[in-house]
This record gives sequence, C-alpha cells and structure tokens, in this order.
Amino acid sequence: MGNDQALNLGLSPKYVNLQTFQYTETVSGFDDDDFDSDEHQTEKSGFNLDLGAAYAFGEEKQWTAALAVKNLIPMELDSAQNNPALEEKRTLKLDPMVTAGIAHKGNYHVITADLELTKKEAFGYEDDTQWAALGAEFDAWRYAQLRVGIRHNLASNDNNDGIEEETQYTAGLGLNLAGVRMDLGVLLSGTDKGAALEFGTAF
Repeated sequence: MGNDQALNLGLSPKYVNLQTFQYTETVSGFDDDDFDSDEHQTEKSGFNLDLGAAYAFGEEKQWTAALAVKNLIPMELDSAQNNPALEEKRTLKLDPMVTAGIAHKGNYHVITADLELTKKEAFGYEDDTQWAALGAEFDAWRYAQLRVGIRHNLASNDNNDGIEEETQYTAGLGLNLAGVRMDLGVLLSGTDKGAALEFGTAF
C-alpha cells in the first residue's frame, strides 16, 4: 500500500454470559410461599468473537472506512415459561451484528456516518433495532467541542410487544479550561429524554 493508505484489523475474544428471568402471574394467583426465583431463570455462557477492519485513505488519511462484526458465534437462550396461559416463551438471541461506517476528520471537525447492516430482534418489551446514524464534532482550538447526532431505527415496527423507538437526537458540549474538563450531553426521542454531566481534571 502507498503512504496515504492504511489498513488496520482487529480481533477481540470475549466471554459472554446470557441470563433471562420470566415470571408471569395474576395478582390473585401469586403465592409468595411457592415463589422460587431460581425456577424462573435460565443461563448460558460461552466464548465469542468481535472482528473489525478500518481503512484510512486520502492525501492526509482524512477519510476512514470501517466494518465491524460483533458476536461472530450465534447464541440462543430460551426463557423459563412458568404460565403458558398468560405469556409465551421467549428466546434471547445473540446473532452476528454487522456495522459499516465512514468518517472524515479535519483540523476542527470529525463527521461520522454508520449503518447497521443486520437487524436485532426484540426480546421482552424492547423494539426491533437497526440503526442508521450520523454525527459530528466541531472543535475550537481544543478548548471547546460541540457535538450533534441523529440516529434512526430502520427496523422499528408495531408488530412486537416492544416500545416503538424510531429516531433519537443527541447534542453535547465539552469544555477544557485551566486543566478542568466538563462534558454535557443530552438525548431526546419520542420515548426517551436524558442528560449527563461529567467533570474531570488532569494533574
């Protein structure tokens, strides 16, 4: 490869522990003396792998294209169904997830876009997810950073038991003054609202 190109490969082995808990009962049918939480839990463990590749290109390697595969080894775990009349058995799936992305970096900005190429099926009361995301950070001489982002769930639908989640918006502000670091972040969507504030310092 030429001096303006670089390919990086990564491999991350990991140990995965899956656990489910399912208990469904009417108020009148619940008996605390007969309840044993261990009977309503299932568990499975095993090793898995994440793979990744990043390719930098351009005259100043200002562009980076990447591809990541998480959970290379599929795993499944059925829940413990205690009351078939009230709720069906659920299956927790850990399937391979493939994400592609591209980024452009300059002296005062970083812009990224990524797309999940595979769908994650809902478990419990989640929504199916397959995110397409766009984000940017603008830097003011290393003293302040403004961050904005948006991601849209391509797999959101009304055909599951989950809370529908379509689009999320994020924004953030970072300040680095006199060795003190402050980061403020907010998230807003149709179902979620959140904020976080973090302080730090270097000696």
